[in-house]
Amino acid sequence: EVNSAIDPQYVLSPDQSLNLTRIIQEALNNANKYANASLFKIECSQKKQSIQIVISDDGVGMETGAATGSGNGLVNMRERAELMNASYLIESKIGKGTKITLEFS
Repeated sequence: EVNSAIDPQYVLSPDQSLNLTRIIQEALNNANKYANASLFKIECSQKKQSIQIVISDDGVGMETGAATGSGNGLVNMRERAELMNASYLIESKIGKGTKITLEFS
């Protein structure tokens, strides 16, 4: 499910576009491979020149301590967010799914 409330005139830089695509790709892969998720959402919103992307799933969730340091995919998502100068927050609870929030301008 994808929901977007972003001005159609807003254009991502090529680097932002590539990194955002790779982050979404990794999150979708994780939701499919590990989380046993049946719903994957991408919600995009805009506040003036700031863009917020929320990627969430309804999967099995994970320990948040595991989300910060293990696995190349999670580390790569954080590094890609840093390359975009985006704030990056991952929230997850066992049995409640996972939510990744990115915000950048």
